[in-house]
Amino acid sequence: MIDLPPLLDWIPRCDSRFRAPHHLAQFVGLLEGAPRSGMRAMVSVPIRHHKTWTIICAISWWLRRDPTLRIVYMSYSIKRAEEVGKDIRDLCRRSGIEPARGYDTIQNWRNDVGGGVACMSADQSKLGADVDILIWDDPFSGPVEADKPEVRTTVDETIAFYTNRLSRGGACIGVMSRFHPDDAIGRRIPRAGWTYVHNRAIEDEGTMSERAFAPDVFSLDEIKAKRAEMRDIDPSERTFYSQWQNEPRAPTSDLFREPARYVTVPDWPGFRDVIGLDMAYSTARVSDWSAIVVMRVYGNAVYIRDVQRVKLDVGAIRSTLRAALQQYGRAPIYSYVSGPEKGIVADLNDNGIPVQGLPARYNKLVRAQRTVDRWNAGKIMVPSAAPWLEAFLGRVASFRGTEGDDDDEVDAMVSAHDGALGVASSGNAPLALGSRRM
Repeated sequence: MIDLPPLLDWIPRCDSRFRAPHHLAQFVGLLEGAPRSGMRAMVSVPIRHHKTWTIICAISWWLRRDPTLRIVYMSYSIKRAEEVGKDIRDLCRRSGIEPARGYDTIQNWRNDVGGGVACMSADQSKLGADVDILIWDDPFSGPVEADKPEVRTTVDETIAFYTNRLSRGGACIGVMSRFHPDDAIGRRIPRAGWTYVHNRAIEDEGTMSERAFAPDVFSLDEIKAKRAEMRDIDPSERTFYSQWQNEPRAPTSDLFREPARYVTVPDWPGFRDVIGLDMAYSTARVSDWSAIVVMRVYGNAVYIRDVQRVKLDVGAIRSTLRAALQQYGRAPIYSYVSGPEKGIVADLNDNGIPVQGLPARYNKLVRAQRTVDRWNAGKIMVPSAAPWLEAFLGRVASFRGTEGDDDDEVDAMVSAHDGALGVASSGNAPLALGSRRM
C-alpha cells in the first residue's frame, strides 16, 4: 500500500481550486477509514459545501493507496452518474491511476490489477459488479421523486442489494440531501451498525448561539439571503430545510392553515402562562431534538410567546426548563408521555421542575385535532416577528401527525394547549399523571 498524505491534505493537491475542507472533517474521517473496514455510514451535508468533490478526491486517494479496490458510485440518474464518473476518471488519471486498455468507459472502468469504478443510477442494475466500497450520493433528484413511495422503495432496495454484495470488509457510505423522513437515511437510522453524521448549514437555528456551519464557505448572512430567495418559490421552506438543514419534511399537510398574529400579549389580570414540553423519546425518530413552547392564555385566546428546540438530552431539558421558569414565572408544564418518558417526568419533578404528564392514549394526529381547530379559528396566535418563528411555522405547515416526523414543537404546543385550555374547555381532557410540584 502506497504511503500518501492524509485525505484532507490530498484534496487541495488534486485540484488547486479547492482548499482542504476542514468543515467536513467528520465526513473526511469516515472516508479515510472506509476501505476494508466494514463501515456502514450516512452523512447529510448542506448543498454547495463540496461534498461531491470530496468524494471524488477520496476515490482517487483510495485507488492510489490500494489499486485493487472495486468501487460503485451511485446517484439519482445515469446522466448525473456519468458526469461525476468522468470527473472521477479524469482525476484518477492525473493521480497516476490509468484504466486498462479495453476496460475504459465512463460508466465502468478497471485498471491492470482489477480495481476501478462503476457508476450507476439508483434504478439501474449492475448484477455482475463486485463491490469493495459502495457510495450513494443524492439518490433522489429532488422532492418530487422522494415523495413517491415506489421510488423510495426502489432506491432502498438497490442500496440494500449492493450492500449485501459488498466483499468481506466492504464499506457502504451514503451522502444525500434529505427530502423525506422515509428516505434511505431515515429507514436506516433505527438499524444497528449504521453511523449517521448530520450537518446543518445553520447550526443551533433560532437560538442565541445560531451560526453558520462553515462560514468560510457560506456565511450566516449569505445562507439567510438564499433562504429568503427560496421562500418566494417555496413558502413552506421544505426545500430549504431539506437541502440546507437536512431536516426532511413530508409534503405540506394543510392541517394547520395560515395563523393569526399578534403584536403584544395581554398583561391585564386573568392571564395564565403555560409551558408545553415534548421529549421525543422514540426509536423511530429522525430528529435529535426535543422542544418547549411557552404560551399565554387569556379567556379563549392563546398567545404563543416562545418556542425553543432542545437537544435530546435530559440535562439540556432540565436547564432549558429552569431558564424558562425563571423568565416566564412558575408556570405549569404539560407533556404528553408514554413509556420511558414517564421516568423523565419523575426525574424532572424530583429536580424541582413541575411537569405534569398527560397520558398519550391516542396517536398524535388525534391528540392534535383540538389544537388544529383552535389554530384555524384564529384562537391560537403567533407573534408578528420572532427569531424562532419561521422554523416553527415551517414545521407546523408540514405536520401530518405521523410518528417519526420532525414536529417536536407542534407536539409541545399540543401538550400546552390540552393541559391548560383543553382541560378547562372540553370537559374530557386527559388526566394528569401525578401532581404538580411547587
